[in-house]
Amino acid sequence: PIKKVIHPRTGRSLGWLIQHLGVARVLNIDKTKTYVKSLILQSHEEIVRGDLLTKRVWNNELVVPVENQVSLWSQVVDTFKLINQIGEYDYIIIDKGYKQKIRRGNRLIIRWRGDGHKKLATRTKKKMPWENMGEVMVIEPFENTALCIVTRAIKEVERGGLLELVRGY
Repeated sequence: PIKKVIHPRTGRSLGWLIQHLGVARVLNIDKTKTYVKSLILQSHEEIVRGDLLTKRVWNNELVVPVENQVSLWSQVVDTFKLINQIGEYDYIIIDKGYKQKIRRGNRLIIRWRGDGHKKLATRTKKKMPWENMGEVMVIEPFENTALCIVTRAIKEVERGGLLELVRGY
């Protein structure tokens, strides 16, 4: 675990951001011992005693666009980098998952409204038209969150940025 994921608007905990260090194959389980014998098949970073194991997750799978079955709004809640501005090919976590009918391959439109040069009052900002600023694709949906990649962006996205899932897209 890297850190807790906190929703930028509600302050609610959404879970933990997990860093995958590699892939191991379990070779032997002996219930009389306190350890499991395994073989490290791939290592992306140093793996040490005490690192946690989980079931195998996606690994070099092809994700293709699928038609969105529902319409909903979502927010960017976190990223794996210590940055404020998120751009193309960055991975993000959003606040919707398979419980909200998000599927692998869904595409969400990055939406924004405002001036771009100066900060506007909320009342004035609400009168501005919505603009499409890019697109993200769902790589792996979880219960109430999803891992996505920014596939296109003409302007940086921030934590709390709005995304729209359009039915039929």
